[in-house]
Amino acid sequence: MSGGTNMMRTRRNALLSALLVGSGLWFAPAASAAALAPSGAFVTNAGSPTGAGSGDETVTRARFNDFQRALRLSLQAQEALDRGADGDAEALYAQALPLFEQALGPEDLRIVGPLAGAADVYRARGEFDRAEILYRRVAFLMEQAFGTSDIHVGMALASTAETVANQGRYGQAKGIYERALSIHQATLGVDDPRTVRVLNEYSGLLEKLNRREEAEGLKARAGSPSNDELLGRSGG
Repeated sequence: MSGGTNMMRTRRNALLSALLVGSGLWFAPAASAAALAPSGAFVTNAGSPTGAGSGDETVTRARFNDFQRALRLSLQAQEALDRGADGDAEALYAQALPLFEQALGPEDLRIVGPLAGAADVYRARGEFDRAEILYRRVAFLMEQAFGTSDIHVGMALASTAETVANQGRYGQAKGIYERALSIHQATLGVDDPRTVRVLNEYSGLLEKLNRREEAEGLKARAGSPSNDELLGRSGG
Protein backbone atom coordinates (compact mmCIF):
# COMPACT_ATOMS: atom_id res chain seq x y z
CA MET A 1 0.00 0.00 0.00
CA SER A 2 1.36 3.40 -0.98
CA GLY A 3 0.34 5.04 2.31
CA GLY A 4 2.18 2.41 4.32
CA THR A 5 5.21 2.66 2.06
CA ASN A 6 5.36 6.44 2.44
CA MET A 7 5.01 6.11 6.20
CA MET A 8 7.85 3.59 6.38
CA ARG A 9 10.02 5.87 4.24
CA THR A 10 9.30 8.85 6.52
CA ARG A 11 10.19 6.82 9.59
CA ARG A 12 13.43 5.53 8.06
CA ASN A 13 14.42 9.06 7.07
CA ALA A 14 13.82 10.30 10.63
CA LEU A 15 15.77 7.46 12.19
CA LEU A 16 18.70 7.83 9.82
CA SER A 17 18.71 11.60 10.37
CA ALA A 18 19.18 10.83 14.05
CA LEU A 19 22.08 8.58 13.12
CA LEU A 20 23.70 11.46 11.25
CA VAL A 21 23.32 13.67 14.31
CA GLY A 22 24.79 10.88 16.40
CA SER A 23 27.83 10.61 14.14
CA GLY A 24 28.65 14.23 14.87
CA LEU A 25 28.29 13.66 18.60
CA TRP A 26 30.42 10.52 18.78
CA PHE A 27 32.93 11.99 21.23
CA ALA A 28 30.46 14.09 23.22
CA PRO A 29 30.01 13.21 26.92
CA ALA A 30 26.70 11.48 27.51
CA ALA A 31 24.17 12.53 30.11
CA SER A 32 21.50 10.20 28.74
CA ALA A 33 20.94 7.80 25.88
CA ALA A 34 18.48 10.06 24.08
CA ALA A 35 16.25 13.10 24.42
CA LEU A 36 12.90 13.59 22.75
CA ALA A 37 12.60 16.92 20.98
CA PRO A 38 9.31 18.89 21.16
CA SER A 39 8.76 18.27 17.45
CA GLY A 40 8.52 14.53 18.06
CA ALA A 41 11.88 13.78 16.46
CA PHE A 42 14.56 12.31 18.66
CA VAL A 43 18.15 13.45 19.09
CA THR A 44 20.80 11.04 20.21
CA ASN A 45 23.62 11.73 22.63
CA ALA A 46 26.41 9.47 21.54
CA GLY A 47 28.55 9.32 24.63
CA SER A 48 32.00 7.78 24.86
CA PRO A 49 32.49 4.95 22.35
CA THR A 50 34.99 3.07 24.45
CA GLY A 51 33.63 3.20 27.97
CA ALA A 52 34.83 5.29 30.87
CA GLY A 53 38.56 5.40 31.43
CA SER A 54 39.57 3.02 28.66
CA GLY A 55 42.07 5.46 27.17
CA ASP A 56 42.63 3.20 24.19
CA GLU A 57 42.76 5.58 21.26
CA THR A 58 43.31 2.78 18.75
CA VAL A 59 40.16 0.97 19.82
CA THR A 60 38.27 4.25 19.84
CA ARG A 61 39.31 5.02 16.29
CA ALA A 62 38.52 1.50 15.06
CA ARG A 63 35.03 1.64 16.51
CA PHE A 64 34.45 5.10 15.10
CA ASN A 65 35.53 3.89 11.66
CA ASP A 66 33.16 0.92 11.94
CA PHE A 67 30.36 3.31 12.83
CA GLN A 68 31.08 5.58 9.87
CA ARG A 69 31.23 2.63 7.48
CA ALA A 70 27.99 1.22 8.86
CA LEU A 71 26.32 4.60 8.49
CA ARG A 72 27.31 4.81 4.82
CA LEU A 73 26.03 1.29 4.20
CA SER A 74 22.72 2.14 5.89
CA LEU A 75 22.22 5.21 3.73
CA GLN A 76 22.95 3.13 0.63
CA ALA A 77 20.49 0.50 1.85
CA GLN A 78 17.78 3.11 2.34
CA GLU A 79 18.33 4.41 -1.18
CA ALA A 80 18.14 0.87 -2.55
CA LEU A 81 14.92 0.17 -0.66
CA ASP A 82 13.33 3.42 -1.81
CA ARG A 83 13.96 2.51 -5.45
CA GLY A 84 12.57 -0.99 -4.94
CA ALA A 85 15.86 -2.90 -4.95
CA ASP A 86 14.96 -5.04 -1.93
CA GLY A 87 17.71 -7.59 -2.52
CA ASP A 88 20.41 -4.92 -2.60
CA ALA A 89 18.97 -3.28 0.50
CA GLU A 90 18.96 -6.59 2.39
CA ALA A 91 22.60 -7.24 1.51
CA LEU A 92 23.65 -3.74 2.57
CA TYR A 93 21.81 -3.93 5.89
CA ALA A 94 23.34 -7.36 6.49
CA GLN A 95 26.75 -5.68 6.29
CA ALA A 96 25.77 -2.60 8.28
CA LEU A 97 24.07 -4.12 11.32
CA PRO A 98 27.05 -6.15 12.63
CA LEU A 99 29.26 -3.08 12.24
CA PHE A 100 26.81 -0.95 14.20
CA GLU A 101 26.60 -3.54 16.96
CA GLN A 102 30.38 -3.87 17.07
CA ALA A 103 30.86 -0.11 17.25
CA LEU A 104 27.96 0.86 19.50
CA GLY A 105 26.64 -2.24 21.23
CA PRO A 106 23.28 -3.93 20.58
CA GLU A 107 21.20 -1.54 22.71
CA ASP A 108 22.49 1.85 21.57
CA LEU A 109 19.65 4.08 20.38
CA ARG A 110 21.51 4.98 17.19
CA ILE A 111 20.95 1.45 15.90
CA VAL A 112 17.17 1.83 15.61
CA GLY A 113 17.35 3.34 12.11
CA PRO A 114 19.11 0.43 10.45
CA LEU A 115 17.12 -2.06 12.53
CA ALA A 116 13.84 -0.57 11.29
CA GLY A 117 15.14 -0.35 7.74
CA ALA A 118 16.23 -3.99 7.71
CA ALA A 119 12.89 -5.00 9.21
CA ASP A 120 11.08 -3.12 6.44
CA VAL A 121 13.13 -5.05 3.87
CA TYR A 122 12.24 -8.40 5.42
CA ARG A 123 8.58 -7.42 5.59
CA ALA A 124 8.58 -6.36 1.93
CA ARG A 125 10.14 -9.70 0.99
CA GLY A 126 7.62 -11.68 3.04
CA GLU A 127 10.16 -12.79 5.66
CA PHE A 128 7.84 -11.87 8.49
CA ASP A 129 9.58 -13.90 11.19
CA ARG A 130 12.84 -12.03 10.65
CA ALA A 131 11.03 -8.69 10.43
CA GLU A 132 9.24 -9.39 13.71
CA ILE A 133 12.49 -9.92 15.60
CA LEU A 134 13.88 -6.58 14.45
CA TYR A 135 10.66 -4.63 15.04
CA ARG A 136 10.55 -5.98 18.58
CA ARG A 137 14.10 -4.75 19.12
CA VAL A 138 13.13 -1.31 17.83
CA ALA A 139 10.11 -1.19 20.16
CA PHE A 140 12.27 -2.23 23.12
CA LEU A 141 14.91 0.43 22.43
CA MET A 142 12.30 3.14 21.92
CA GLU A 143 10.54 2.18 25.14
CA GLN A 144 13.80 2.23 27.07
CA ALA A 145 14.60 5.70 25.74
CA PHE A 146 11.21 7.42 25.64
CA GLY A 147 8.84 5.48 27.89
CA THR A 148 5.96 3.13 27.26
CA SER A 149 3.53 5.67 25.76
CA ASP A 150 5.71 7.39 23.17
CA ILE A 151 4.54 7.43 19.55
CA HIS A 152 7.82 5.86 18.38
CA VAL A 153 6.95 2.86 20.55
CA GLY A 154 3.43 2.80 19.10
CA MET A 155 4.73 2.81 15.53
CA ALA A 156 7.16 -0.02 16.24
CA LEU A 157 4.40 -2.01 17.94
CA ALA A 158 2.07 -1.53 14.96
CA SER A 159 4.75 -2.89 12.64
CA THR A 160 5.36 -5.78 15.03
CA ALA A 161 1.65 -6.58 15.14
CA GLU A 162 1.43 -6.60 11.36
CA THR A 163 4.28 -9.09 11.02
CA VAL A 164 2.85 -11.29 13.78
CA ALA A 165 -0.55 -11.30 12.06
CA ASN A 166 1.07 -12.15 8.73
CA GLN A 167 2.43 -15.29 10.37
CA GLY A 168 -1.10 -16.33 11.34
CA ARG A 169 -0.71 -15.61 15.07
CA TYR A 170 -3.85 -13.51 15.21
CA GLY A 171 -4.50 -13.78 18.93
CA GLN A 172 -1.05 -12.49 19.79
CA ALA A 173 -1.25 -9.77 17.15
CA LYS A 174 -4.55 -8.56 18.64
CA GLY A 175 -2.98 -7.59 21.96
CA ILE A 176 -0.08 -5.82 20.25
CA TYR A 177 -2.43 -3.91 17.95
CA GLU A 178 -4.54 -2.79 20.90
CA ARG A 179 -1.54 -1.30 22.65
CA ALA A 180 -0.29 0.33 19.44
CA LEU A 181 -3.70 1.82 18.70
CA SER A 182 -4.07 3.16 22.22
CA ILE A 183 -0.71 4.94 21.96
CA HIS A 184 -1.57 6.38 18.53
CA GLN A 185 -4.92 7.70 19.72
CA ALA A 186 -3.53 9.21 22.90
CA THR A 187 -0.53 10.78 21.17
CA LEU A 188 -1.77 11.75 17.70
CA GLY A 189 -5.54 11.78 18.07
CA VAL A 190 -8.15 9.59 16.43
CA ASP A 191 -8.25 11.49 13.13
CA ASP A 192 -4.54 11.36 12.33
CA PRO A 193 -3.89 9.26 9.19
CA ARG A 194 -1.38 7.13 11.08
CA THR A 195 -3.97 6.35 13.74
CA VAL A 196 -6.58 5.55 11.10
CA ARG A 197 -4.18 3.18 9.37
CA VAL A 198 -3.55 1.23 12.59
CA LEU A 199 -7.28 1.23 13.31
CA ASN A 200 -8.03 -0.24 9.89
CA GLU A 201 -5.37 -2.92 10.28
CA TYR A 202 -6.74 -3.83 13.71
CA SER A 203 -10.29 -3.96 12.35
CA GLY A 204 -9.13 -6.28 9.59
CA LEU A 205 -7.56 -8.53 12.19
CA LEU A 206 -10.81 -8.68 14.15
CA GLU A 207 -12.58 -9.81 11.00
CA LYS A 208 -10.07 -12.63 10.60
CA LEU A 209 -10.89 -13.62 14.18
CA ASN A 210 -14.60 -13.77 13.17
CA ARG A 211 -15.37 -10.73 15.30
CA ARG A 212 -16.98 -8.77 12.49
CA GLU A 213 -19.46 -6.85 14.62
CA GLU A 214 -16.64 -5.54 16.78
CA ALA A 215 -14.64 -4.65 13.68
CA GLU A 216 -17.53 -2.73 12.14
CA GLY A 217 -18.29 -1.00 15.43
CA LEU A 218 -14.66 -0.01 15.78
CA LYS A 219 -14.66 1.59 12.34
CA ALA A 220 -17.96 3.33 13.01
CA ARG A 221 -16.63 4.86 16.23
CA ALA A 222 -13.31 5.87 14.69
CA GLY A 223 -14.11 9.54 15.20
CA SER A 224 -14.76 9.11 18.91
CA PRO A 225 -12.17 10.71 21.24
CA SER A 226 -12.58 7.93 23.79
CA ASN A 227 -9.97 5.18 23.71
CA ASP A 228 -12.07 3.20 26.17
CA GLU A 229 -14.97 3.12 23.72
CA LEU A 230 -12.72 2.05 20.88
CA LEU A 231 -10.76 -0.61 22.70
CA GLY A 232 -12.73 -1.64 25.77
CA ARG A 233 -15.31 -3.81 24.05
CA SER A 234 -12.75 -5.65 21.93
CA GLY A 235 -10.28 -6.30 24.72
CA GLY A 236 -12.03 -9.37 26.06
